[in-house]
Amino acid sequence: MSNGYAGREGQAAPPATEGTKDDETFSFLALGEKSSKCAKTIADGQKINTKEFLATVKEIRKVFDHFGSVFSMAFSDIDTKVETIQLRLKETDGAEDDMFLILKWEETYVAGGAKKNMIDDEKKQPSVTRAINRMCHVVELIYVLFERLVDDKSLEVSKGLKKAYPDTLAKIHGWFIQKTVGMAFSAVPARDKFLKLLGVDEAKLAEVVPDIVKHMKQIDNHIQRDFEKVKVEWNFQ
Repeated sequence: MSNGYAGREGQAAPPATEGTKDDETFSFLALGEKSSKCAKTIADGQKINTKEFLATVKEIRKVFDHFGSVFSMAFSDIDTKVETIQLRLKETDGAEDDMFLILKWEETYVAGGAKKNMIDDEKKQPSVTRAINRMCHVVELIYVLFERLVDDKSLEVSKGLKKAYPDTLAKIHGWFIQKTVGMAFSAVPARDKFLKLLGVDEAKLAEVVPDIVKHMKQIDNHIQRDFEKVKVEWNFQ
């Protein structure tokens, strides 16, 4: 079974078993472990461990490599947002164990329009609040897609993305980007090829997705509550 490596300029996947984990390819096993760990931290201490959250986001990010080169390049911006958070971690005491402290830092120290709109300021620190928000919306798109693929075994990936997009990522996209992304969805791989790239078959997808979705929703809901605490809208452009 493929480990998700195939699809990189047509190269064949090296020998592997389902669930193989490395730094290059997406793995449902890795995503399950990382999202479960992050969700458990929330349940145990009512806070998000920032490193656990970023590890989960970076695993989700790998899914876009299998949507085609357009998506892979477009969503490489997520890598930049991860770096934005990592830089702030070095300067915010206790933030590795509690991501809310990053949001609180920006609420306290960033003034004026940058605070109100959470815009990136290239001359200073890019908005950490915006970075977290964008990562969460990308995560929402993927876990909703996975959920719908499990619910409907006849659903093609392109149609699944088109159904998931309006309720997730589209809420932070302007009209032009929405139209561009909507057209790009038509170019994603067919369902059977996509699952092979991710290293699963239909049975395995149905087995692993429910727990992953449950954990991702726990993470997402907790972060949304943190946004309410710092009085920042969840859906903003």
